[in-house]
Amino acid sequence: MIAREGQAPPRSAAVGWPAPAAGWAAVTLLALAYLAAFVDRTALALLVTPIKRDLGLTDTELGLLTGAAYGVINALAALPAGHLSDRWNRKALIAGGMLLFGLATWSSAFAAGFLALFLARSLVGIGEATLHPAATSMIADLFPPERRSRAYGVYIGAAASAITVVFLLGGPTVRWLTDLGPVTLLGLGPFKPWQASFLVAGAPGLILALVILLFLREPARRDTVGHGGGSDLADVFAFLARHKRAFACHLGGSTLILVSNYALLAWVVPWLERAFGFSTAEASASFALTAGLACLIGTPVLGELGDRLRRGGRSDANYLLALAGGGVFCGAVAAAGLAPTSALALTGLAVAGFFLLIVPLSCSACVNELAPNALRARISAGYNLVIALGATSAGPFLVGLLNDEVFGLEGVGQSLATVAAVTGAAGVGLLLWGQASYANALAMAERDGAAD
Repeated sequence: MIAREGQAPPRSAAVGWPAPAAGWAAVTLLALAYLAAFVDRTALALLVTPIKRDLGLTDTELGLLTGAAYGVINALAALPAGHLSDRWNRKALIAGGMLLFGLATWSSAFAAGFLALFLARSLVGIGEATLHPAATSMIADLFPPERRSRAYGVYIGAAASAITVVFLLGGPTVRWLTDLGPVTLLGLGPFKPWQASFLVAGAPGLILALVILLFLREPARRDTVGHGGGSDLADVFAFLARHKRAFACHLGGSTLILVSNYALLAWVVPWLERAFGFSTAEASASFALTAGLACLIGTPVLGELGDRLRRGGRSDANYLLALAGGGVFCGAVAAAGLAPTSALALTGLAVAGFFLLIVPLSCSACVNELAPNALRARISAGYNLVIALGATSAGPFLVGLLNDEVFGLEGVGQSLATVAAVTGAAGVGLLLWGQASYANALAMAERDGAAD
């Protein structure tokens, strides 16, 4: 096998696994990239109230901006991004994507209406589409299978750090910019506080793009043969068809549960503001200090639990984490949304926060332990496509629609509870149905790998 220009060499060119220090250094950079991406993706959630006021938007339009504007385009871009990640230099793809989503976040500051902001959010989605398939594929080439859950836990855990950073520091930053009033930056402006907030949010991604380009090393690709995997698109579909029930149930169940994740992140600040009279700063800080801190603790703990269960002989441990943890998460969101007091609501958010990223963690681990290297990034991109269309887009939109049409502007909690209860129950049911099929598919993949 001859590597293309810019492509890492095949398995035969690699001797052993990279040193643990090198692997964890790479994971640290990838985690920082994911953190920056998550900041850009979720910054809008803190700015719903001023943007709604200044641009005259409805809750349904805000649901589209926090969901579909990013999610649909991100999903469409994920497939070509995954294809490139399987064939070309993943480091360069990640750096280029970060440059794009950082600039797109800056462009959000110049939006004068719904369509302009929709376009800016769509460009954020295109830029971020390169990150996840390339990063998860790289991690699979840095660590052996029995150590990957912890590595994925650290990588996915960057989102927990971002939740804490965005919601803990974002609220005071918005308040400070509000007190400061319109500002002029780099000779441009004046910018309103919400516009200046987008400029602040986009800067880390631009800086990290350069750091990754200079310091992240592209690992050698492993397991490029075996597992019945080729490298053409037909091989992707053939592999998925061979394990159709396992993939369909895991992806379908995960997507349904993730509807509640994205709904919560998009609407938690307006919910706490409208239901309990919190200010933006109070709402964002309360979420950070409950769900955010719980997520920081829970994500690495659950990643370590997955590794321990796997080493203990439970090969389907990562699937079970999504099944059990996803169910607890959706139940906690539903309970929090219906809570009569802010104290009970925040208690529910703390429980939900512990399991907030369990399904993304499961998706990363399961895809990379089932799929051969030559197909991993494209299958991961396919996951992102379905999740973006079904969860990223639907979650925020459904809550906004229920606000406008059913429960009223003060009923965000009821909208969140309804979405979490319905999609959570359906997701857990689908995961239960596919559990045996996943275990069989994993056993087959491990037999094929042992024969390489």
